[in-house]
Amino acid sequence: MVVADTDPTARAQSSNPKTTWLTSDAAERRGIAVELDLASPGPRWQLWSSGAGQPPLQSIEQFFSDVAGGGGLRGLGVNGGYWNEQLYPVGACAGANGIAAAHDHRWGLALTMDHAYIGPLTSGVQLNGNEIALNPRPLPHTSAFLIDPRSYPYVAKSEHAGRVFWLVDETSGPLRFNTKHQLRVSRIAESAAGAEIVLPPAGTILWFQPDRGSASVSATSPTPTLSPTPVTKFTRGRSSGTRSINTPNRTPTPVPVISVGSEVRLDLKLKPVNGEVQLTTCAGPLLLEGGKPSPSLLAWSETLRRKEEPRTMVGCDASGKHFWVVVLARNRAGRVGVSLDEAAQTMLELGVSEALNLDGGSSTCAWTGAGDHQLQLLFPFHMPIQHMLFLPGAKISN
Repeated sequence: MVVADTDPTARAQSSNPKTTWLTSDAAERRGIAVELDLASPGPRWQLWSSGAGQPPLQSIEQFFSDVAGGGGLRGLGVNGGYWNEQLYPVGACAGANGIAAAHDHRWGLALTMDHAYIGPLTSGVQLNGNEIALNPRPLPHTSAFLIDPRSYPYVAKSEHAGRVFWLVDETSGPLRFNTKHQLRVSRIAESAAGAEIVLPPAGTILWFQPDRGSASVSATSPTPTLSPTPVTKFTRGRSSGTRSINTPNRTPTPVPVISVGSEVRLDLKLKPVNGEVQLTTCAGPLLLEGGKPSPSLLAWSETLRRKEEPRTMVGCDASGKHFWVVVLARNRAGRVGVSLDEAAQTMLELGVSEALNLDGGSSTCAWTGAGDHQLQLLFPFHMPIQHMLFLPGAKISN
């Protein structure tokens, strides 16, 4: 189990989010909204996820119990976005334990120290200037990839044979967005097709390079340069003379070969968010854009938009300085489940400008920790989840 902050002093200084019960037309509690002022001091959110070697799916109460075992815990926890490739393509996901996966995603949430962004997430992970997948799940079968064992709880395997490079990270701590790392090759091994790849110790990054006839940095060898070579005394019919043709240079640029001790550069970017990204997750669909129903939502069929399920949403105002986490278990009529249209309207009424639907249905759940290991289930619609968004200091009235 990995958490962003377990320091009691830091928790005591955390800001107090504003919590509001949402009620049905019959005054029955149907959900809860938590608003955070991102300009206030102290930690505001944490992303809890399974650490290396831990089950990727855990119940939300297990998340709480693991953390609360070390002391009192106060705050609200809800399920996060999609980290399941069977539901949606895994996107740019990162928490306190580092980057869990880095791929482009059309719907996502990114939080910096004082700003929230909702929209497309574009990751740009580069190894020596070449784009590369980081912590992919499932693993790609035809391209190179990197794995950081500190934030990758899965079995590493590829259907293709290739070379495995162990890269020692000269910097401390897990890989994070908007940072550059200098890596050094400490070990090189061969991997057979379909074989399980042994993960290196923490602090060492695994680089898998499929066999392409060379152990070079690039996936392909550079194209040989062309230079004019004179050819004399050609004869065609009654014409004769000399001419020049382009032929391959006989001394092509050598392919840089990776060996033990070689250094490589790892650059992790996340666009269009600026600043140090603390948390990212992907989900969907977008509910609101610019204070209006999102075109992404309106593109869904009316049947899907009106389907009633428990919902978990996040949102921010136009400035990105105020951030909301909302859980809806029932609709205004009191029935279990909320349509996407009603979820969007609820967020709009709270003052949200940009809103994103997180994982919902049976995954929607909310637990509160009151300290001294006292846990309270607010909404029981839940199943094992892969990560949880926790808001320290959130006080829930009875």
